[in-house]
Amino acid sequence: MKQRFLHYAASLALILGATKMSAQQCQDNWLSTKGNKIVDINGNEVTLAGVNWFGFETDVGAPHGLWNSSRNMAGMLQQIKDLGFNCIRVPWSNATMFGNLSIDIFEGEIDAYTGQGPAAINESMASTPLELLDIMVEWCQENDIRIILDNHSRSNESEAHLNEPLWYREGYTTHEQWIEDWISMAQRYVAYPAVVGMDLNNEPHELATWGSGNPATDWKMAAEECGNAILAVNPNVLIIVEGIQKFTTNGEEQNTWWGGNLQGVKDYPVELNVADKLVYSPHEYGPHLFAGDNAGGVTQPWFESNSFENDLPNVWENYFNYINSSGTAPLLVGEFGIKEPLDKSVKWMETLVDFIKDQGLHYTYWCMNPNSGDTGGIWQDDWASINDWKMDLLN
Repeated sequence: MKQRFLHYAASLALILGATKMSAQQCQDNWLSTKGNKIVDINGNEVTLAGVNWFGFETDVGAPHGLWNSSRNMAGMLQQIKDLGFNCIRVPWSNATMFGNLSIDIFEGEIDAYTGQGPAAINESMASTPLELLDIMVEWCQENDIRIILDNHSRSNESEAHLNEPLWYREGYTTHEQWIEDWISMAQRYVAYPAVVGMDLNNEPHELATWGSGNPATDWKMAAEECGNAILAVNPNVLIIVEGIQKFTTNGEEQNTWWGGNLQGVKDYPVELNVADKLVYSPHEYGPHLFAGDNAGGVTQPWFESNSFENDLPNVWENYFNYINSSGTAPLLVGEFGIKEPLDKSVKWMETLVDFIKDQGLHYTYWCMNPNSGDTGGIWQDDWASINDWKMDLLN
């Protein structure tokens, strides 16, 4: 529900008290679910407290900001970790990763954050997006950061997600190819527990149904098929399933954010062959994006009240948190964020942060990138300085 060169996300690690893992633990410690919790190999509860860093889903073929001569991947990843995040959600597109796109990243200068350089000596050796992703995964494996791979779009056009309400797109990627590409990803990183989760499809919306039984539109059916295909290759990885846009319950259509409606889980839960690997993931945005009836038919009438923040916990319980409060499965709030510190937006953000903390949810904030038009980023336009007011809201 956003314009991709336009978005953002940040750290609630301090809020949630995210479990820290040593580098050695990360190397052999896959995560699983237990009720509504995520646990490590020893049964200890783990909180995923993360941020989105986009670019692999675009025709650039790399996380954005690497074009800056004063930054490199290691330095940017280290800065993300030092901010308190223990997880990075990495959007990718089928066209970027499995097309014929080549990349050419120059070495650059001294990294503005770490003071080390040449800025991009390792990534300058990569000639394809997948090779560059390998470098990111290796760094995260060695430095105790988890990665969630997010299949964000089929095309690598700048606004592809706006034209892709389903997990396949005619002329780009079929349902079958979508699953094959995910199998390839699972095989590539089967030996890397740093790649902790696979977010099957970003923001199913508009045409997507849940439990309808129509294979052309039923996202629940597609998620089961794809999730089980991934688990057949790697039975250790978490399968992350987002919601849809609208679902009819008690004869009334309930319409919310793209990917934010998980009401169908109550009667039509996702069933995986490895039961303790399922995580549901809503997306949630505030009044700065959509208030009232706007943008693709999404309705947010709760923002019209002068005391809307008092109603939000019930809204969230209705659309997704009942899964958590009933102990059914863990929830990862995969995207949320604001652009400007406007009064109404700040109230929404503060309420959501408190809700995430109080409910023990996981999250990946949108986003680090300053070139997210919907939200801006944690990084300022120089790709190094931090928007402290955003971190203050999160902390």
